[in-house]
Amino acid sequence: MNRRQRIFAAVVIALLLLSGVTTLWMATCGLAGCPSDEQLRSFRPSEGSRVLDRSGASLGRLSYVRRINAPLSKVPRHVRAAFIAAEDRRFFYHGGVDWRSAGRALARNLAALEVREGFSTITMQVVRSAFLAQLGPGRTMSRKLIEIELARRLERALTKQEILELYLNLIYLGNGTWGVEAASRDLFGKSVSKLSVGEAALLAGLARNVATHVAATTLAADAGGPDGPLDDDTVREYLDVLERLMVVENQPAWSPHLRSRRRLRQAPKRHFVDPSLAVAALRATPERLLADLNLLGFLFESLVIRDLRVYAQAADADVLQYRDSKGLEVDAIVEGLDGRWAAFEVKLDQARVDEAAESLLRFAGQVDTKRCGEPAALGVIVPYGYGFTLESGVQVIPIDALGP
Repeated sequence: MNRRQRIFAAVVIALLLLSGVTTLWMATCGLAGCPSDEQLRSFRPSEGSRVLDRSGASLGRLSYVRRINAPLSKVPRHVRAAFIAAEDRRFFYHGGVDWRSAGRALARNLAALEVREGFSTITMQVVRSAFLAQLGPGRTMSRKLIEIELARRLERALTKQEILELYLNLIYLGNGTWGVEAASRDLFGKSVSKLSVGEAALLAGLARNVATHVAATTLAADAGGPDGPLDDDTVREYLDVLERLMVVENQPAWSPHLRSRRRLRQAPKRHFVDPSLAVAALRATPERLLADLNLLGFLFESLVIRDLRVYAQAADADVLQYRDSKGLEVDAIVEGLDGRWAAFEVKLDQARVDEAAESLLRFAGQVDTKRCGEPAALGVIVPYGYGFTLESGVQVIPIDALGP
């Protein structure tokens, strides 16, 4: 063997040894030993240590944890769907690790030369909370490799439904509560499975007013029914709970510098984390949606905002909205950390593209571009068709052409 062949052979042997050591290290969870399948299957989140009498009745606690484990069957479907939509949209399609998200995160972190984006799935979050808590917080390569190995093992040991149940009982939801059952009792005063008619009506009211600036007083009147409106403070508390449970998201207002003295409206728009939740809350059929194109238009807008948020998050940008005292509105403003911004109108009816373009140009003329900069783009997002640019420079963008 010549010198070049010897060097090549040495590199191959070194890579094989490194691969073998890494595989062994991961398979043994850092040489400390991984939990067995039986340990994975038998794990239950702690509700705190209790002192029991001889008959098994609780006398008190030695340690206190504000958590009440609930079976998945007690968690309403819309709450399950909301967490999956917010945390791990491909939960039912991967084996514990979403390699598509992992590749995207790796590329962006390498480009930034720092860790700016993770790729944790619901399964990996369960592993982190249940089996890696003793390692403490932080991001290290060794910890992530162990997390990946345990996530794969957990997927083999449990069903997707069992993993989701663990997640919904492990997650911290603020105010010292852990899991959706404890959070529901703390904030609603009842089990997550026992929502009142008023609370259900509030969900329906939010669904009917998705992608609008509806006030809490309007929702209170809408949810109250023939017995009169709900208390405004009660509605605001419910909205806060729905945000904390990641069922509803607010779209904040953009506050640019303007050339005129127009007064800006600061009220947010409210969206379900996925517009399908609004459809489910209304029990709307395709026939009903086609008969109410106004509602369908708001649902399409909410769908676009959801997609824009996903893509904007990858670019460290925010999705905002604009409305002033003169009635001028813009459905979506995407603003980056560097101050660059783009404005978009959303139209279900393509016959209104020219109207939307004129509105965007009128809005752009109001913005003080010396202080805010010129818009990076002005666009009208439509449900189908070809993308093209109008003579005015406004782009027409079908929703399936959106991307990061």
